[in-house]
Amino acid sequence: MKEKLLILVRHAHRDTSERELDNGLSERGRKQAREVLKAFETHWESDFKNGKIALISSPKKRCIETLDPLSKHLETAVQISPLLDEQHSSENSASMLKRIEQFISWWKNDAPPLTLACSHGDWLPVCTEELVGSPVGFEKGAWVVISLEVDPASGPKARPQLKALRP
Repeated sequence: MKEKLLILVRHAHRDTSERELDNGLSERGRKQAREVLKAFETHWESDFKNGKIALISSPKKRCIETLDPLSKHLETAVQISPLLDEQHSSENSASMLKRIEQFISWWKNDAPPLTLACSHGDWLPVCTEELVGSPVGFEKGAWVVISLEVDPASGPKARPQLKALRP
């Protein structure tokens, strides 16, 4: 059995000077993004030093910028996925849930051994509930680590487990 990890990150604090814009991080948010990098270096980097790592983000600038320090450190591009976007005003809950289910299917079946995904405060609790059976609230810049046992021959086993939480 091999372990696959998913680290779900809520975007760091954003610049709120013009809330209707897709603006990036505030100074506080840039500090939080550096803390995500430090956590990676401390907890996961040695285990995945030579392994494939996916960095995936909502299309929103604040999410991309949250993963930017890690992207530079790993010399790995952030992949943009609309599946991780926040709920749109024209979108109902069922449509957002379908996007989340598509993301989970990709992670379980096709993602590399370590995936860091950055999304939003409405998307993340629904995703954690679908994965581990319980919603998790996320402060800005917080993350959870979810583990999945995978048999290389037959695929995922059992339900993913919540391993760590930085609320």
